[in-house]
Amino acid sequence: LLSMLINKLGDSSSKVSSNVSWCIKELLKQHPGMKLPVLKEAEAFLARPNITANSKYFALLLLSEITFSQKDGQVASRLVRLFVSQLEVALRKPKLSKKEFQRRKRGLAPKKQKVQPLREEDNKLVRTLINGIRRAMPYVDAVGGAPLEEETVNSLFKVCHTVNAYSTRASILGLLYRGLGAGDPPDRFYRLLYEQIGNFDFFTSSHSWQAFTLLQKCVPADASCARG
Repeated sequence: LLSMLINKLGDSSSKVSSNVSWCIKELLKQHPGMKLPVLKEAEAFLARPNITANSKYFALLLLSEITFSQKDGQVASRLVRLFVSQLEVALRKPKLSKKEFQRRKRGLAPKKQKVQPLREEDNKLVRTLINGIRRAMPYVDAVGGAPLEEETVNSLFKVCHTVNAYSTRASILGLLYRGLGAGDPPDRFYRLLYEQIGNFDFFTSSHSWQAFTLLQKCVPADASCARG
């Protein structure tokens, strides 16, 4: 029955997907012990080769809104790993064109290409994944240190320079600050943070509270007086 319900997240009607999502959230409120079975079914759903982008978004949005308790460390750990793997896919570089592949094969230098900004639908997915990771991380008990791989961290730094939505930039910076692990964040984190301070839109967006909260955490922790 649960498998059939999760499967309806892939319905062509967004209204049906929204209703299914609401039903599952109500189920988890009444039966918190069902979080892991729901997560396993959602993982199987996301692993299907023919899943649409919209179906993937609804499934990940549902998982990102799960409410945790201190007993949910195993679920939170598993969710963080799932979100990070999906984030790596979302930030992955596009495949080379056939023409460019032949150039590389002949040993020619690659053509310089402009960095393409994320599309709005990709922005939504990235924000959902980042927010899901941030919500789950305080409850993680099985993942030591930073759950973000170096390649994912590098991708986050790159995409933060090119992403159009300022709310996504704020979310990425918050995730990087928390996910880089123990110790002081690297210099490039603060360079990126202070670069965003100069953006007027960054502070007038609907997510300005997120930006100010981030500054309150990060700026006092910056040991470099010259950088400030």
